[in-house]
Amino acid sequence: MEVIALTGRKDSGKSDTLNVLYHLLLASGWTQVPGHFKDLTHWDFYDVLTDGERLLGIVTQGDYATRVPDYLSILAAAGCVMTVCACTTGKPRLSAAIARYAPHSFIRKTVGVTPESLRIANNTDAQHLITLI
Repeated sequence: MEVIALTGRKDSGKSDTLNVLYHLLLASGWTQVPGHFKDLTHWDFYDVLTDGERLLGIVTQGDYATRVPDYLSILAAAGCVMTVCACTTGKPRLSAAIARYAPHSFIRKTVGVTPESLRIANNTDAQHLITLI
């Protein structure tokens, strides 16, 4: 399974960006695969989407280095060919867990300074992630 990790400091908008990505994918024709959505609390979740040909995993929770590797394993077992996840910088165990998947890539989260610039950054980053899927 290929893993694309959106990296950034804690509370930089990674989860918000992945939520934007999730809704953009649904609006463009991707659909949820029944039985996979899991609410991880605090606005975080993981889920499996399909475009009719491929399975894509999304994990918005990136602050818990011990949990994300388990979520990646669950999504790989579900047959996802790719997963997009959040990855908080400064968490070497999390980065190492992501690096075990081949191929993998780390995409830096654009930082916004004001609420407006953060919304713009989140949308821009989500659009960039779409080009990688």
